[in-house]
Amino acid sequence: MRTAKLLLSCLLLWLSLPASATPAENAASLKSSFSIEAGLLDEEIATYGRARSREKKAAAELQRLNTQLDELIEDPNSSLSSFSRLEEEVGVAIEDACQRAKESAAARQRMYERMRRLSGIVQEYEMQEERRQARSGGIAGVWRIEAQPIKLYGIFELEADNLLVTGTYRLSNGKQGSIRGTLVATRLELQMIDSRQGAVASVKGLFDSENGEIRGRWLAFDLSSGRPSQGYWIGRKAAPE
Repeated sequence: MRTAKLLLSCLLLWLSLPASATPAENAASLKSSFSIEAGLLDEEIATYGRARSREKKAAAELQRLNTQLDELIEDPNSSLSSFSRLEEEVGVAIEDACQRAKESAAARQRMYERMRRLSGIVQEYEMQEERRQARSGGIAGVWRIEAQPIKLYGIFELEADNLLVTGTYRLSNGKQGSIRGTLVATRLELQMIDSRQGAVASVKGLFDSENGEIRGRWLAFDLSSGRPSQGYWIGRKAAPE
């Protein structure tokens, strides 16, 4: 109970913050969904509280009857009719306690489901916020790179000055160096300059500022490695810390 109410309070506090971090329509939709789910969770918490109280009451009654039965067994003057009557009461109490326990468990599951839905809304918000932050700043920023078919991964850290694009790169094969090139409208052309070998590859692609992605082709200058000398690549902008 306390955990559920704490979660509800924290999430309500989160959603009360200004909605400027996401587009207005998305923020309004999330806020509406959250408000509905939060209200339903509050109801489920109250329902569980009532079910749990009935479960405790039924368990206490069963315990009382079992204690009475133990005392009756110890009583040398007890009669068979007394045992018969008490056993009937214990049987009814057992059924009632089991039913109340099932109701309480079902109420908990409904409460957990509401918590999961609220968590999903929060995750959706965080994803939208990450995409929004990734779109901010244009081409400048940190990009996660994947080059195929050679399965090479890395990081581009880019800066932009009008049409000029510069930066650095680090790859999963240990290579690193600098980057220079241009961005004209959405067309990106870069040269990768290894810190020891000089220019090693060129990459071209189309910059999608809306989704924070770059997709295009790469061409390696070193043809002696025995590996594919060209292929496709994709870059996804990382949200700033």
